[in-house]
Amino acid sequence: MTGVMNTMRSMTGQSQEDVVPLTVSADLHQSVKKLMAGNDRYLRKLAQGAQEKAQEGDLRRRLSTMGQSPWCIVVSCSDSRCPVERLFDASPGDLFVIRVAGNICGSPVGGVIGSAEYGVEHLKSPVLMVLGHTKCGAVSAAVRCTKDGINPGENLSRNLGIVVGNIQAPAAEALQTLDRPETPDQIEHAIKLNVLYSMEQLLQTSTVMQQAVRTDQLQIQGGIYDLESGKVTFMGEHAQQSNFLQCADEHPSAMDNQQNGWNKGDGVTKRPASRARIISVPTAVVPTNSQKPLWTVEKRQEEQGSYFSHLAACIDFQPSWYVNTKHGKQHIKEVILDQNNWIAGVTVALVSVPLSISLGIASGTTPMRGVATAVFGGLCAGLFGSSDYNIVGPAGALSGMMMSYVVKYGEDCLPWISLISSVICALCALLRLDAYMLLMPTSVFEGFTVGVALIIGLNQINFACGLIPGEKHSLFVMNIIESIKTLGETKPASLIVFLLSAPTLWFLMRKVPKIPWTVILPVVSIPLGVLCDEGVLGFDLLTLKSKYGVLKPELVVPLKPSATFIDLLIPSFSVAIVAVLETLISAKIAAGRVDRDFNITGEMRGLVIAHAVCGATGAMAPTGVFVRTSLNTSLGATHRFSQTLNAVVVALISLALMPLFSYLPQATIAAILVVAAIRMTPVKYMIKLWGEDKGSLALCLVTALICVGEDPVIGLAVGMMIALLAAAKKMMKAPFVDITNKLVEDNKSAYRVVIKGALTYVNAETFIKQARKLPNASEVTLDLLGVRQLDHDSISALGKVVGLWVKENEDCKVKIKGVGGKQYNQLTKFDWFTKAECENRVELA
Repeated sequence: MTGVMNTMRSMTGQSQEDVVPLTVSADLHQSVKKLMAGNDRYLRKLAQGAQEKAQEGDLRRRLSTMGQSPWCIVVSCSDSRCPVERLFDASPGDLFVIRVAGNICGSPVGGVIGSAEYGVEHLKSPVLMVLGHTKCGAVSAAVRCTKDGINPGENLSRNLGIVVGNIQAPAAEALQTLDRPETPDQIEHAIKLNVLYSMEQLLQTSTVMQQAVRTDQLQIQGGIYDLESGKVTFMGEHAQQSNFLQCADEHPSAMDNQQNGWNKGDGVTKRPASRARIISVPTAVVPTNSQKPLWTVEKRQEEQGSYFSHLAACIDFQPSWYVNTKHGKQHIKEVILDQNNWIAGVTVALVSVPLSISLGIASGTTPMRGVATAVFGGLCAGLFGSSDYNIVGPAGALSGMMMSYVVKYGEDCLPWISLISSVICALCALLRLDAYMLLMPTSVFEGFTVGVALIIGLNQINFACGLIPGEKHSLFVMNIIESIKTLGETKPASLIVFLLSAPTLWFLMRKVPKIPWTVILPVVSIPLGVLCDEGVLGFDLLTLKSKYGVLKPELVVPLKPSATFIDLLIPSFSVAIVAVLETLISAKIAAGRVDRDFNITGEMRGLVIAHAVCGATGAMAPTGVFVRTSLNTSLGATHRFSQTLNAVVVALISLALMPLFSYLPQATIAAILVVAAIRMTPVKYMIKLWGEDKGSLALCLVTALICVGEDPVIGLAVGMMIALLAAAKKMMKAPFVDITNKLVEDNKSAYRVVIKGALTYVNAETFIKQARKLPNASEVTLDLLGVRQLDHDSISALGKVVGLWVKENEDCKVKIKGVGGKQYNQLTKFDWFTKAECENRVELA
């Protein structure tokens, strides 16, 4: 350092005596005084002479003379709530801490990555941890800017905008992956992705890091620090680390370009793209301003040139034999040979065969159509879906609806409904309507589940009692009445088998859940059906053969003419809605259990293809199924190969053994379905509602009754409508306006009107009533900083109230402050606001 200073003096013509010493201003900021006082306290503690303080003094002296050898490099956020050394209980010299807002590694030139390379190459630190933290302000800003389509550079300073802009890529992926309205959840997910993003940049842009990791001299780890509990959750190494290293080997020139950081071409210095894995962003989160976001494909191709094509081809577009699994990136051979996938796939298939047969019958069609739905639906979901756990096939949620359509149009309508519903599902995916379908309270969805359970259970009266009712009706309730009328014709053998099978199956599944009893029961009862069919036992027991004849293993059935397109449009729409809901909710439940996200768009793609293929092969519409998905998850599946395997095994079993299933007693089918209906009924949830919220319980039961009495989709629609109206009523009554005032001169008052939350058509009239009268107002400040949402009606209401204040109070001055970027764009379209802006009465946030 002395040599450098002497060189500087010689260059500037100064002698050592001419150099002006550094001085400390007497006008210190309070925070500087706190730092000085804190250091004084630290020195006084060291001077107290305690043994441990003496040891620390010795440590400091050794470090000052012998240099540092930190055992870990930590790249953390600058947030003052993250005391890195304290939370790891580290001593001086233990950690090499690099702090930057949002723990970003935005520029490979110097800065964070250069500092980290110093720690790896010169200090020989064996571990580098990228440490994020909960409730990160930088990540929150990036999520909100991305979600609202705002360029950070417009609302923030240039440099701060660059920081937030570096986090918009993981923010965009969080919004795409976790596509739901709860912003806190999206922010927490973005925090995790941002840690991975920084780890990727270290691996992609630094040859020092690549070489150290490749030779096992360095581990790059990720972690999240919880501000409230103080706990650090360790995320481990990056799942794609081997890919990045392989890419660096195959395309060293591309990595060198990224290492250099700033590429020059055509006389223009260009910023390199920072993320290889994020190559697109959903339309809903792409900013609409003139400046393209840095993470779009077009921008990256323009700026990065050959590097983008090399790196994207290596990581995203290569025909790779590696796939993402529960354990990270694995070769497809490892996935296929993983015994967990085989155990899960085969076990779920054994359970699926009797259930598919049963659900085919419950849907008013043949057993083979139910099996074909499990085969083709499962194959398509496994090959084209996103969730590694979601099982797709015939479902109880659709069976009651299918039965009513079969009664009305005949069973040949089912493949056509599946084809039409595939188009509707595709439109839902393209228009992102699936997000709106999930906007329902749990009580409505569970009410739908209760209704479906009642439909499945009560539909088994005929099979349980051996009845053959005459007339069929389109309304479910009328069919139940018809079955009750024929109870006098009950066959004792069928009823006895049902009464023995159903309670036994329920008890065994409850007490020994790990054994697939739904597989064992058909195996035990088929010999009984064979003996009865041969007349050996001397009593009449109805089997599937009694109704369908010997079952033929036909997975593909030619399409036959049915009802008109207009007739099937509404049924197809209903089927599509339920299929989307069931599939996404089933995938979300599985993702929550294993803490592994899925892509909604990918899952919708799998569902669309499954509906189209099932329709083309003569099967019926499939959907995600909760019970089989739960079984697949609990058995330790790691990849959707288990779903593909499940479909293949179902096909093999049906082709080889379907004639044998002809002797399955109808009463056994009834027992399996009744137990399934009982198990899917959310009894614990309803008991909980009884103690906590009887209003929600009433909504649940109303939804269930409408599902049973009219139609499941109508029940869902009515339940959602009631819930939305109840929420709107609560919103109207909720306090969202805070009015305060203070006396000024001449009995006049200065008012402050603060609006918090959403101001929409729902509560616009309430706002007018609460805020219109401000007696003796000489000045009014309208604070919109806390407003999260505005619409046309609410902005008109604001203008009306502002006009009333001025009209009723002469010389009243109205100021508007806290106007954010999104609200500003809306407000400038209204005359009353532009007038206020022209008069300099508007203050932006």
